[in-house]
Formats: sequence, C-alpha cells, structure tokens
Amino acid sequence: MNTIAAHLRRNVPGYLALFVALAGTSYAATSLPRNSVGSKQIKKNAVRSRHVKNHSLRAIDFRAGDLPSGKRGPKGNRGDRGFRGFQGPPGPFPGTLPAGKTLKGVWAVSGKAAGSGEIADDSISFGWSTASNYVLDVVSSFPSSDPHCPGTLSSPTAQSGYVCIYQRALNNTTGFSFNGGLVYRFGLEYYITSAAAGYYETDGSWAVTGN
Repeated sequence: MNTIAAHLRRNVPGYLALFVALAGTSYAATSLPRNSVGSKQIKKNAVRSRHVKNHSLRAIDFRAGDLPSGKRGPKGNRGDRGFRGFQGPPGPFPGTLPAGKTLKGVWAVSGKAAGSGEIADDSISFGWSTASNYVLDVVSSFPSSDPHCPGTLSSPTAQSGYVCIYQRALNNTTGFSFNGGLVYRFGLEYYITSAAAGYYETDGSWAVTGN
C-alpha cells in the first residue's frame, strides 16, 4: 500500500498533465460550433463512400461523364399538333426578270381551214418583263444548231437576251411566225398559216433568259 502511495506522489504532475490533455480532446470533439467545419478543414480524399448517406446526392453533384447513362426509355406519345402560324407579309410583286435567270413554258396553236393561207394565232406571256428588248429565234430541227438556243423540246434553254421557240413537227402549216410589232418585253403574239384545207396545228416549248 505504501508502495502505491509513493508511486502516486512521485507521478502526480504526469497524471495531472494526462488528465488535462484528455479533457481538452473531449471538449474539442464535443464542443465545436455549428457549421464550423467546411471544405477547407477536410483533407483531400478524406470523405469516402461510407461517409456519404445513401441516396443523398443528385446528378448535379457529379462531373460530366462520372455517372453511367441509363437505358433508353420507350418512345413517347406523339404530341398535339401546333397552332397554325400567322400569315406572313406579301412577297415582292414580280418585276424585271433578273439577268441570267430563265423562264420556260409551252405553247400550242391550231385551226381548221377551208383552204390554204388561213391564219390561227395565239400569244405567250412571260409573267416577268425583260430589262430590254430581246432577240427571238425559232428552232425546228433537233439537235439544235442555233448557238443561242442549244436546248431541246423537253428542256428548252436560251442565252441571255434571247427568246427561243422550240417547234415540234408541223401538221398542214408553214409553222411558227410572228409579227415584229407584236413582240413585247413581257411576251409576244404569234400565228401559223394553213398550207391547205383541213385541220392544221403545231406546238412546242419556249425559254427566255433575262439580260
């Protein structure tokens, strides 16, 4: 008993220091102010999966590519049809045919004559006006040898500043003719003449290119 008492007397300072140290650690662990520990106090990689409550994180908490993509879901139902849009403003009214732009169309004329020399006439309207007067060429044989009208009946073409008339086979007529005074920047009038009594006709296609 005397030995224990003597040991305690010799080691009182040491036991006091140990008591104070233990009491301080307990205080620090149990008396931290609320919200006093933040990202600066946590060491890198100190928080592991076991420290995180299950189902407490959301996709926004992860970097792009960290989470695997889920399976593709089923196709959704077709949505309702949208409302009809408002009518837009009217476009510009056709004016002068732009240079290099080509318009195409078809033409036909026919008649019944009591004899030769009778006339049947018709007209072609372009829908646009050319910037200046043009030259009119008639192509009646194919392939065309006219350098200004190198197209065909099914694909008429014209060089800039030209109107090209592509004429198909004739029937009892001398073919396409026109009066120079009836040629306008927006169209032209033409006629055919019967070669003999009976039905007479011809037709074809046309093209005009702006100048």
